[in-house]
Amino acid sequence: MMTLIQHMQCPLTGERLQSNSSGTELISASGHRYPLKLGVWQLLLREQRDPSSTSYREHYEIDAEVFDYYSTSTNRASLHESRRLQETITRQIPKNARRILDTGCGNAWLAGHCIEKRPGVEICSMDISTANTRKARQKLDHANHLVVQCDAQAIPFADNTFDVVVASEVLEHVENVPSFLLELYRVTTPGGKLILTTPYNEVIQYSLCIHCNQKTPLHAHLHSVNEKFIRDNLHLAGLDEIPHTKPFLNKGLVLLKTHVLLRHLPYPLWDITDRLANRLLGHQSRLLVVLEKNKAE
Repeated sequence: MMTLIQHMQCPLTGERLQSNSSGTELISASGHRYPLKLGVWQLLLREQRDPSSTSYREHYEIDAEVFDYYSTSTNRASLHESRRLQETITRQIPKNARRILDTGCGNAWLAGHCIEKRPGVEICSMDISTANTRKARQKLDHANHLVVQCDAQAIPFADNTFDVVVASEVLEHVENVPSFLLELYRVTTPGGKLILTTPYNEVIQYSLCIHCNQKTPLHAHLHSVNEKFIRDNLHLAGLDEIPHTKPFLNKGLVLLKTHVLLRHLPYPLWDITDRLANRLLGHQSRLLVVLEKNKAE
């Protein structure tokens, strides 16, 4: 039985949400209503902004429609990188985790993994994009898979809901990083894990946006992230926990096309090879960040 809905709250007021008799709306005590459309709960707040400013929400809506993030790459090197990235994340999830949040769910690969490999787990796939959330629901229509459209800076769940919160390749897109980290931390249970991955020490490049004709960072990456960036933003968020960080996925191994051989290795042997290359060559492409929430919270 899906219990995650019982922990949902109004992103505007923080009031607990109750389902109507038909199960098609979530309603707060003060009357705010959030519908279920095509299997996706709609909890994205209406923006209050200066009409002359640009909207990152509108941009991500357009991007998700123009670019198919669900297409399967035929490039074997890219497939190998994606596989190792996913394995690095899933190996950080404790075996006893029962509620998992995937922030910026992309192609819902994490939900697919958890439903298949972790019987009884409940997972929420969450994204700001209409197209992505609908595709996530279409890809995996399962009783233990909740799909929510919302902004990660106003997550519609009560404090301490999730044993594990994952944000893979999301941090680099977020404008207000301390607020983002604090919101993810808020919904993590005491003793639970916050798991992030992001490009490492990236050189941000710019191009001309076809939608607004303005200079914009390539791939919508706003930040170049390293260990200091993480520590500084955790401090700005008022979080005292010391994160575990691990640069991984060596660029040199990719350039040398070693995936032809390395793709046959089990993860532990691949990890040893990657660590050795990182020590000898440097130039890692990803950073893993794991933060365990204080049990006293």
